[in-house]
Amino acid sequence: MNRTWLAIGGALLLVCLLAAMAAPAFKQARANARAQTCLNNLRIIQGAKTCWALETKKAAGDPVDWNDITDYLRQGVKPVCPDGGAYTIGVVGANASCSVPGHRLSKGTAGCGG
Repeated sequence: MNRTWLAIGGALLLVCLLAAMAAPAFKQARANARAQTCLNNLRIIQGAKTCWALETKKAAGDPVDWNDITDYLRQGVKPVCPDGGAYTIGVVGANASCSVPGHRLSKGTAGCGG
C-alpha cells in the first residue's frame, strides 16, 4: 500500500515539475504569436495605405485617415492589435505603427495587391 502511494506521489511530482518547466515556453510562444499577428496587421494597413496612395495619386507626406483606406482592408474592418495596442496609420511614405513596444515594421513597405 505504501509503495503505491509513493509511486503516485513520485509521478505527480514529475508531472508538476514538467509543467513548471514548460509554462514559460508556452508563455513566450503566445507572446511571439501575438507580436507576429500585430506585424501582419501592420503589413495589411501598410499595403492598404500604399494602394490608396497609388490610386489617388498621393505624394509622400500626405496625410491618411482610416476612412481613406477602409475600402482596401479586408471586409472594410480595421485590424486590432492582439496585445491591445493602438495602430497609427502615419503619412504616405512612412510605416504604420503600433503603440506596443516591439511591434514595429522593419524598413521597407508593403506593396499594393500583395
